[in-house]
Amino acid sequence: MTPKTSRIGSVIVLAILVSFLVMAIVFLVVGWGYGDAYTGPSMSTAGYAAMTFGIVATLALGMGTHGTRLLQHPQGPRLCRGAPPA
Repeated sequence: MTPKTSRIGSVIVLAILVSFLVMAIVFLVVGWGYGDAYTGPSMSTAGYAAMTFGIVATLALGMGTHGTRLLQHPQGPRLCRGAPPA
């Protein structure tokens, strides 16, 4: 794979991820009633507490598993399994 094709692939992946972020923000704004398209009931305090707990627990689990994986590798992180030792 040449650097040019790798760069094009990176741009495509970045564009897809940015589009997911934009869709999530639109969903957030419309879903929470800030948009004119939806005027449903507001979220309760218990709902906010549950959402906050879910976000914190998910972030802690993700950071913990990634940190454990990186700390267990004696030569530090690698990009792929077939990579030569650093």
